[in-house]
Amino acid sequence: MSSRSPACFHVYRGQGMSRKEFDSKVRNRVGGLLSFNSFLSTSENAAVAEIFVLRNDPDSLAVIFDIIVDGSMSRCPYAALAHNSAIADEEEILFSMHSVFRIQSVEENTDDGIWHVNLAVTQENDQQLHALTDYIRKRIEGPTGWDRLENLLMEMGKWKMVKPLIEGSLALSLNDKDFRKQARLHYQLGLINAQIGDNAMAMKHYKESLTVRSPTDLLGLAITHNGIGLILEEQKHLSDALNEYKCALSLINQLDQINIEAVSAVRNNIASVLKSQGKLLEALHMYEECLELESKCLPTLHPDLAITYANIGSIYDDLNEYETSFSFESKALSIEEHSLPSDHPSLAVTHSNIALTLYALNRIPDAVSHLQQTVNILTKVLTCDDAFLLRHQTLLEKLQRQL
Repeated sequence: MSSRSPACFHVYRGQGMSRKEFDSKVRNRVGGLLSFNSFLSTSENAAVAEIFVLRNDPDSLAVIFDIIVDGSMSRCPYAALAHNSAIADEEEILFSMHSVFRIQSVEENTDDGIWHVNLAVTQENDQQLHALTDYIRKRIEGPTGWDRLENLLMEMGKWKMVKPLIEGSLALSLNDKDFRKQARLHYQLGLINAQIGDNAMAMKHYKESLTVRSPTDLLGLAITHNGIGLILEEQKHLSDALNEYKCALSLINQLDQINIEAVSAVRNNIASVLKSQGKLLEALHMYEECLELESKCLPTLHPDLAITYANIGSIYDDLNEYETSFSFESKALSIEEHSLPSDHPSLAVTHSNIALTLYALNRIPDAVSHLQQTVNILTKVLTCDDAFLLRHQTLLEKLQRQL
């Protein structure tokens, strides 16, 4: 519990951070959230914070966090330790584990090379944080802790980690003759295999899901047809893909209550087929309709908004309107950085799209920076011989030679 007066006050923390960690967790996430996984020691004396900055380590950046605390509003637990500390001059303020802060600004002092990061303690009534938390909680709901773990790993894009878990759950459900669970697990394995590039196995699981799924499970049937459509679209069977998407949309429209996420996903995919058919303006119109619907009904940090922004950006890319494309792709990246883990595969795709747009704008160094982040993420989530990873590594080397 806080032992300070309720007035606003500043505390400071100095530390060294690797450039990779600083860029991924701080510099590229202005406006987003930062959490510390241990007790956080700070000082009301900025000079004390400078002592702890590791300026002599060539592999670390010197970082000072300036944290503003509104004692009258903040419910983040902290304590003033000056009277209980062996070093009273440090004027230490200790925050509890897992305290969460919003990154307000990041600037480098060119005179001494120290990065200054302004943070604010988030409030319990932070609407963006609440909306995002509620979204994640609903997405990972399940009857057991094991189910919730699997769903959480799916949300995080940890395909290699979650695949054997779901395969094990499927084996158990076969013994129990739990057809509803089997349908869900087959769908999840279809999605996982599609993400790791095994379309044949993905299609097998999707079809198994349709076979065992109840005809009254309209939403489950819809998302499975949508998954099949994505595979067919990737294989350039556009007419067949469009039929699957239309089937999915028809099932969704039969629901008693409209599911915005499902409608948006399918309509985005229909627009993608239109784009592949060269019907760019029709596709753009459908994407814009999706964005209008999502903006009214979804949290501002909802990942589906990022997908739609990125899709609109891809249309403007094809129209050679690269500045407009960059604007939409940047909005997509901002949402994903605030709502997804730093190594989520979706971030890799968005960085890749931005890199290509920047290359078209002849901003080669910026393009290399984004492409490097793509490769960094893909290295974590894909095998070293994956074609998607190898293609981006080759492209990165090509761009680096142009610097």
